[in-house]
Formats: sequence, structure tokens, C-alpha cells
Amino acid sequence: MRWTAHMKECLEVLTERKETPNDAVLVQLVRIQLVVDKVIRRSWDESGTTAEGSDSPRLPTSFFIRTMQQQLQSITSRIPPELADNKVVLFHLYQAEMAVYETAMSRSAIQVEDVDVTRISHLYACLAATKNWFDLLLTISPEEYVSLPVTIIFQVSHCLSTLFYLSTFDYPGWDREAVTRTADLQSISQQVIDRLDSVAEAAGIQNQGTDGDLWSKSARILPKLQASWASKLPNAVVPAVNAGGQSSAPSSIDEGFLEAYLNWPDVWLMESLMLGSQNGV
Repeated sequence: MRWTAHMKECLEVLTERKETPNDAVLVQLVRIQLVVDKVIRRSWDESGTTAEGSDSPRLPTSFFIRTMQQQLQSITSRIPPELADNKVVLFHLYQAEMAVYETAMSRSAIQVEDVDVTRISHLYACLAATKNWFDLLLTISPEEYVSLPVTIIFQVSHCLSTLFYLSTFDYPGWDREAVTRTADLQSISQQVIDRLDSVAEAAGIQNQGTDGDLWSKSARILPKLQASWASKLPNAVVPAVNAGGQSSAPSSIDEGFLEAYLNWPDVWLMESLMLGSQNGV
């Protein structure tokens, strides 16, 4: 949905006339999402003017990142003290930082011959934001997952796909082993799986039928992604073989699904959500 002058006016009114504490949270989320939308469109402002679609000379990706970074810093500096530790706000802020910095992995940013120190710093900033997001997620107990906004649940897949790209990104000066030491995709994804698999029991969800709830189905899909990631990650641990000569790891998904997941990381969670809604979860 394109940002309009009326929406801007509504945001200003909400900022000045908050009726509930959640109004203050909503103001922050809208401000943060506006930056994310600019990143998605490669637009400098809410008007929709793109950074690369105009007749003006093409500007470096690093300049675009710095502009978006400054806008996020401005938002962060205006967050009220009482919301400084609000988990919903922090989730969206970390995810926005990740979205800004992951543009350093875009094809338009690859057209350099020598090591770009600025680009490397952006990649590490992306890694830091991704780690912060997962660290926050793993502080939440399984029974609390059902109360998380659906926007945060969809961020799970975005963060996993970004961490996969960071873990496999081939660029001079980029230390993929350092990525694993900082945020091990296999370890983090396993922790997420364990949490998702525990949600139904912890929250008292009574599953009916074969599809189950959103959380349980997501926990069944992720191990297949893990198996596919393992073949592409540096120094990945080879799955153990049991006494019968069978691998203890689940069968990996096909390359087509993996590619679709990486390009549209919300698809598998959306499918799970729709099935969960149909089953009354």
C-alpha cells in the first residue's frame, strides 16, 4: 500500500493524541515500516521515487544504505524511554536494520573489483542485526509465541534466509567462518525448531486433524530446510548415520523449493498460517 498524505496526517494525529499505550507502539512500527518499504522499493522517500528508476546518475548502494541508516537512527533516537525495551518494537527495528544492510548483498552492489571496506562493514552490520533478532526471539518462552503479532512470525523466515545468504556469500574479505562463529545457522534454526515444536503443548493448543497448528507444521518443515542448507554451508556437520545405515537427518527439500523459499521466505509460514486458520487454530 502506497503511503499517502492522509496516512501521514493520521500518524501525526496518533503521535500527538495517544489513547492507549499500544498507540505509542503502533507509531514506532509505522515509522520503522516506512523505512523498510523504501528499502524494498529502493526509494528515497515516501513519494515512491526510486533510487535507481530516475534519469539521474545511479548512486552507489553504499550511499542508499547510509541514507536509510540515518533515517533508522533518527527513529531510534525518538523512541520514548518506556518503549526502549519493548520486544515488538525491537523485533521490527532489528528486522529493519537487517533489511537495510542486506542490500549490500544485492547484485547492483557486487559490481566492484577490489575489496570494498564499506561494503564489508555493512555485511557485518547485517549480521549483527540478524543475531540481535534471533537473540531476542530465543528469550521468549514457547507459550508466549501465540501472543506474538503475525508480522514477527513472518520475520522468522526472512531472518533465516538472510542468515543463510550471509553464511554462503562469496566476496573478497568476507569471512564466512566468522559468520558461523557469530550466528550458527544450523544451531539457531534447531533452537527455533525446538521452540516451535513446544508451542502447542506449552500453550495448551488441542490439535485436531493431520495438519496441526501453525507452530507444529513450521517445526516439521524447517528440518528439511536444514538438510538442504547443510550441503551449502561451509564446514557443515554431516548428519549421523544410524545402525541401519540410514541418515538421521530428514530428507532435504528439492532445489526448486529451496530457491522459492529464499526468494519468497514467507511462503511456507503463510501456507501454515492458512491451514491453521482453516482448522480453527
